[in-house]
Amino acid sequence: DPLDKTIIPADQVIEITFNRPLENVGEFKVKIEPKVEVKIELSGDRKTGRVIPIKPYELGSAYTLSIGPDTKFDGVGEWGENKSFQFRTIKYRGV
Repeated sequence: DPLDKTIIPADQVIEITFNRPLENVGEFKVKIEPKVEVKIELSGDRKTGRVIPIKPYELGSAYTLSIGPDTKFDGVGEWGENKSFQFRTIKYRGV
């Protein structure tokens, strides 16, 4: 859980690696609260999901990223577990 309780840059791409491949991009059920528009990509082996913010996260803000229980893995079906991580973005300190 290296993401949990960390401070990241506002434009950070978050990568989550699993021990088995996801079915496809649409089956990787990720939600960020407060709501942020993101793009999802999978690695060639479909074991790593990339969560890419469309616009940078707000500076100095706290977020929760959740992977839903309906996330599906190739040949296995639904994950059946909800996993959440809390992270913060760096604070703006001026120039």
